[in-house]
Amino acid sequence: MQHVLLIGLNHNTAPIEVRETVSFSKDQLPTALSQLNEFAKEAVIVSTCNRTEIYTVTDDITETSNLVRSFLAEFHDVSRGEISPYLYELTDTEAVRHVLNVTSGMDSLVLGEPQILGQVRDAYTAAVEARSARIGLSKLFHKALRVGKRARRETDIGRHAMSVSYVCVELVRKELGELRDHSALLVGVGDAGKLACQALAKAGIGQINVTNRTYERAQDLADKLGGVALPFEQLNEAMSQASIIITATGSSSHVINAASVREAVEQRDGEPLVLMDIAVPRDVEPEVGSIPSVSLFDIDDLKAVSISNREQREAEAEKVEEIIDVEISEFSGWWASLPAETTIAALHGQAEDLRQRELARFLRAENRLTDQQQIILEEMSRSLVKKLLHYPCASLRGDGQPTDVDTVGRLFKLASSDVER
Repeated sequence: MQHVLLIGLNHNTAPIEVRETVSFSKDQLPTALSQLNEFAKEAVIVSTCNRTEIYTVTDDITETSNLVRSFLAEFHDVSRGEISPYLYELTDTEAVRHVLNVTSGMDSLVLGEPQILGQVRDAYTAAVEARSARIGLSKLFHKALRVGKRARRETDIGRHAMSVSYVCVELVRKELGELRDHSALLVGVGDAGKLACQALAKAGIGQINVTNRTYERAQDLADKLGGVALPFEQLNEAMSQASIIITATGSSSHVINAASVREAVEQRDGEPLVLMDIAVPRDVEPEVGSIPSVSLFDIDDLKAVSISNREQREAEAEKVEEIIDVEISEFSGWWASLPAETTIAALHGQAEDLRQRELARFLRAENRLTDQQQIILEEMSRSLVKKLLHYPCASLRGDGQPTDVDTVGRLFKLASSDVER
């Protein structure tokens, strides 16, 4: 029997100091999924600033759980003991419920935030490209994306939702007051930083500067934001001229260190400097937070501001739960039929391979047939295969038991790899 297995951690179970040690960058996903393919029937990795989750399909929950935990530790060069206390493990219906909660924004740091839907879609796309998402997880993630859209279309869970970028602005306002006399520096051109700067621009920030290791990308984003692009080599100088620094680079190591911030502070004559590090792994050395006149916030500091938003949306959350319950019931029915459906698909695949081989062999031996006669022969062979398989397939779909599925597999010598395809 196949099971859905989820192992992961998120903003509810692990602080950023732990989450950043096991996050996967976009560039790492193909290699990671390839390694998971070596022991998992299917796999999808969802890795964002707030979570790292590995979804798999398995016949043996205990064995695969152990392998996934070892993979996660070894891939990131950390010990299992360091991350085990923060990991959760969910199977079958609970795993399905969890991913539906994720895409609907119910499990987000900011309840109802919209970015998670695109992030899950990207994770699924990466798994499809790595050929690690097959029939089971493909169905599950299509379902999850559908639920995310339904939740926002049929309820007010996402209406006027505070995004992470909005929460950033609220924190900055609390530190600096009105923003029109201040300037912001964005380090990195990822979506999170772009959204934060768009929120700052909407809030009336005086000036936005953008820097990135690739200057052309900084220029492109600066043009869209109505700001100014700066060469990355001018980062230290730019920090001394900004009141707000937002970092979201996707770098695996710190981009801003304490020494460079101290140097910038010395040139600011004691004026406050706010650093908003919304990257995972973090872009700014934690020691920066202890420098006088500097306020450093990371993604976990957004929780306090988002609590009031969550309380306001509890009624809508109940409506989303009703949608999720219905969709889980539908998925569970489909999942129960999966052994029969995969066997039917394998049976049709085997029959089609035999049909094509035998037809090709016949046409090579009998080369006097006209094009029209070959078309008729092709159609006749397809029809014959379809009719021969109709009754056994209908029986499997109707009241087929697990023993019937096994019997068909043995009778037709279907390889397990064909059945799982």
